Amino acid sequence: MPFRRLPDTDATRGKALDAALKKSTATHESAHLISAGTAAALQTFCPQWQKETTDRADALGRQTAATSALDAAGQRLRTCASHFFQVFQLGVARGIYSPSGRAVFELSVNEETIPNLTTEADLLQWTDRIVKGDPRRVANFSELVMANPSAADVAAALTIYFKIHTHHATHSSPRVFLRALRISAFRSHLPSPYLFPIKSVQIPAIRG
Repeated sequence: MPFRRLPDTDATRGKALDAALKKSTATHESAHLISAGTAAALQTFCPQWQKETTDRADALGRQTAATSALDAAGQRLRTCASHFFQVFQLGVARGIYSPSGRAVFELSVNEETIPNLTTEADLLQWTDRIVKGDPRRVANFSELVMANPSAADVAAALTIYFKIHTHHATHSSPRVFLRALRISAFRSHLPSPYLFPIKSVQIPAIRG
């Protein structure tokens, strides 16, 4: 028996709307399957649909690029901070830096491991301690400035991370998804299902 196969994606909905619009204008008025009012609504609705779907795709594309840039910046910052602590701890082991200098980074003076930098919160906390702590270590203990990387290198990586983070936030805000939400609203106002073609499919008989 025949059944109506309605489009279930934005792409197929767009094709169905275009097909309905073309049929409403190309066929003789007596053969129209939709009313003049529905055809007029399609004239307005179809361009809106195309614009919103295109804009949404563009916004999601920009968001994907922004997310990739943020991930890369986070990894660079994480590597820089990890290397800072590795070099510092090795310097303490060689007697170049005093174990007491660990305190400026809010580490135990006997702590020889590298802080956990897995989460963003941990990463920002420890990089902030590096940037603020190393100048105090140099001043309080009359020690050499850390290098390869320095606290300034960490600060520079942190600045880049914050800049990209701000850019990412603008593409992840509700405003970016506004167009996607409008599309959902459009779906609820799609013209009657009778716009879409009926496709006859032979259903195999069920064997008893």
